Amino acid sequence: MVYDCNVVEIMGTLGDEPKFKKTQNTNRSMVTFSVRVRRRPSSTSTDKLMIQAWEDLADMINENYHQGDRIGIRGKMVSSYYRDGDVTKYFTRVVAYELLDVDEIEDPSAFGFIGYDQAEANA
Repeated sequence: MVYDCNVVEIMGTLGDEPKFKKTQNTNRSMVTFSVRVRRRPSSTSTDKLMIQAWEDLADMINENYHQGDRIGIRGKMVSSYYRDGDVTKYFTRVVAYELLDVDEIEDPSAFGFIGYDQAEANA
């Protein structure tokens, strides 16, 4: 049997201050923020990944995390689109459902990563 899996784990630095709001109709907590992730441990090049969290997790991130803080999240990749006049615009984000304790992670391979040396050797 074949199983599909949509799980994303990200460890990086908050790129900006989390933007918190409550939804109008349901008063649900939501926070959006970016996480900057270095492409290689020795690199200055980063990827900016957009993250969204809801409810209790949104409240926790809003109260405890700020721009420049280290953060680890587990979530799922979600693609969406909207119409802007005659143009359809697509975007992808990670919807977080769990915080990971980055202070307890000494070895990135324990976080689910293949080490860079190992990945390059397998390439």
